[in-house]
Amino acid sequence: MRRLITMIGVLALAGCAGKAVDPRAPLDATTAKSAESYAQCLEPKWAAFKPGLRKEDTENGYKLTVEAAYSASPAWAQIDRANEGAHVRVFLPPEWAGTNGWTDMAKDCL
Repeated sequence: MRRLITMIGVLALAGCAGKAVDPRAPLDATTAKSAESYAQCLEPKWAAFKPGLRKEDTENGYKLTVEAAYSASPAWAQIDRANEGAHVRVFLPPEWAGTNGWTDMAKDCL
């Protein structure tokens, strides 16, 4: 019984770890556009691709967040104001790492 409980605990922890976001951003770029202008470009693209997009004002710009349909793992774009434009980083959950659509839409707005 003790082994069974231990194995269930290990599997539960492994499941939680699977929802982590890869700390390496598949897109880390700068643009001459303002943070506001960039967010206005990317927001409708991501919203059309995945309804339920959330846009948050941050201390230094904006954060756009969407969640995967089945795992609820978030993907987000961090758009920070920079001296001459904006700094953009896109973070994807591991199960989305093989898809280019999210980063391609973000690149289109640069």
